Amino acid sequence: MMTRESFDRSTNTRIVSQAIQEMGIPKVDITDRYDVSGSAFRITSKRAYHHGTMLIDSNLENLRGALRPTPNINIVDSKAVGSVRSPVTSLIKNSNTYNTQKEVNHVQFMNTLSREFTRHYYPNSDRCLSKTQVLGETELQTNPIIKTGYDELKSWNWIYGQTPQFTRRIEVEIDDTKNHQIPVEITYKNGVISETKINLGSYSSSVKQKICDLFPIGNPIDF
Repeated sequence: MMTRESFDRSTNTRIVSQAIQEMGIPKVDITDRYDVSGSAFRITSKRAYHHGTMLIDSNLENLRGALRPTPNINIVDSKAVGSVRSPVTSLIKNSNTYNTQKEVNHVQFMNTLSREFTRHYYPNSDRCLSKTQVLGETELQTNPIIKTGYDELKSWNWIYGQTPQFTRRIEVEIDDTKNHQIPVEITYKNGVISETKINLGSYSSSVKQKICDLFPIGNPIDF
């Protein structure tokens, strides 16, 4: 976090790149989207926030499988920001490639990254870096602040309630339609159904009511 005036995406990305090189991984390329890690930025009237992720020793095969659209779900409209699929790797994989003798793990990365940010933003300061603290199951049970944050991340509101509005199209068949599927568009807002559009064709309003009963307004995401 820093002042809005001092924030620069390319500068912060370069600092992350330098930290990785300090760990003995020399081949680090910054893309035109300022990517060298999973970064996100938020700019407010007075402050700028930069947060992100780094793949240190991740199972890349599992990752590739997780980052694919859920099959058989037809999204026809969405207010979500579209994702850009990109090749990924991990620090461990590249450290093995270059036979580095330096240790590559989470604590080492955080310490190195903190040191590089301090060098850049406080070059003439005697400021001492605080030691990186690893939080585990013990802290989760004994620290109420950490437990509150952990519980929030597991909550329905966090996982589904913050979902950007989107519309899903499905085909519905009920007894009255005699094996004919009726197209239905269901709009979800904040994780619950906010609107249902039904293309009835020649079917009666009773069919519409039965379909609406299947997807009542306010029902949460169920897929």
